[in-house]
Amino acid sequence: MYYTGNQLYDNLKNIARKRGYTIKEVCQKIGMTPEGLKLAFINNSLKLFTAIELANLLGVKINEILMEKEISQATEKDADSKNQYKDKYYKALEEKDRIRDKFEELREKYERLYEKITKDTSGDKKS
Repeated sequence: MYYTGNQLYDNLKNIARKRGYTIKEVCQKIGMTPEGLKLAFINNSLKLFTAIELANLLGVKINEILMEKEISQATEKDADSKNQYKDKYYKALEEKDRIRDKFEELREKYERLYEKITKDTSGDKKS
């Protein structure tokens, strides 16, 4: 999933708020203005050093600022969903095989019954 610079900046503001900072205070501590930091996110020009400074200041990992944590959680959910569908698929295949075997069993019984009936009725005609 791709996040816009505005989304990443908003995520940073939320993280800062949870840590008791305003975005203005965060920017002062790293020597930037809020507008400059926002533009760095929007223009995809945020420097790695700045991202490290932000992460250290806020006590988080860089991937939380870049919302990669959410991406990995979404990937895990997708994998879980795929596994659920995979399990359902294999159960459906097993059920299909069971039904096919039951059908074959019933077909064989029908053929034996049909043979018995035709023998019995052909024997009645001969007498």
